[in-house]
Amino acid sequence: MQALLGASTSSAEEAFPSKPIRLIVGQAAGGSADAMARVAAQMLGERLGQQVIIDYKLGAGGALSADYVAKAPPDGYTLFFGTNGPLVILPAMGTKLTYEPQKSFAPIGLVGIMPLALAVPTGLPVKNVQELVALARKQPGKLNFASAGPGAVSHVGMEMFKTASGADLVHVPYKGGAPAMADLLAGNVQMMLDSFASKDPYVKAGKLRYIAVASSKRSSLRPELPTIAESGYPGFEVTLWFGLLAPAGTPAPIVNKLSDALAAVTSSTEIKERFAALGFEPVTTSPKQFADFIRTEAPKWEKAVRSAGVKAE
Repeated sequence: MQALLGASTSSAEEAFPSKPIRLIVGQAAGGSADAMARVAAQMLGERLGQQVIIDYKLGAGGALSADYVAKAPPDGYTLFFGTNGPLVILPAMGTKLTYEPQKSFAPIGLVGIMPLALAVPTGLPVKNVQELVALARKQPGKLNFASAGPGAVSHVGMEMFKTASGADLVHVPYKGGAPAMADLLAGNVQMMLDSFASKDPYVKAGKLRYIAVASSKRSSLRPELPTIAESGYPGFEVTLWFGLLAPAGTPAPIVNKLSDALAAVTSSTEIKERFAALGFEPVTTSPKQFADFIRTEAPKWEKAVRSAGVKAE
């Protein structure tokens, strides 16, 4: 019987995938992250010869989508479009989770990174990080920054900037990126850390000005824009990243087959062009490299959340 079960399992792994795959997404439809997931799903499906269907499980900052995948059968047919939030930021905030970020999943590979740019209204008399920090020091507690909500990358990232620069900035949380952007454009808040895609139209219209990018290296999307790190704060890095994960216990041959297909997608010229239009940069990793990446991200965000005093609500 054991031999028959082993043969059956091996056969299933070799035939994988024999039916459509569901990609569980915790971001709302219509946003740039959703658009990125759709591009990745379409191209991954073409590589695997099976449709990859987007399935939304919204709520709790992405924790509901993570929990759903963590409890799914480990057969490769239910995948998680995971990001910083449910995998490293929520745990750092002390959020009560029904899954273990580094034990409940089998990492497949990174998909892409969204560089985050610090922007200000053009009416604010600063053109670089040094001038922004100098203004903040002249007016302590007078400059505000917007975020998509407490604990969001746009919030914690700016708290990291406050700690690095010593600037006395005030956090103004919003219920999402859209209302935050509206107040930034109106000049009710003085800065925001967010994607290029959300700001580009307003920068081109002369309403906003880019100050710096928060990634460790200059972004290929805006190579002329300096990093915060090279603007006087070495080691500073904040990005929003996305990757594919399967439930823990998924057989290695299936994980490797998914990883090979994903690597072929993320290294293609087509996805570079399609992601660039959405404000993303594709990244290619092995399952081990992605697992190691998550492990190194966790303490970084724990330190940032501790410094910011952000706690689960």
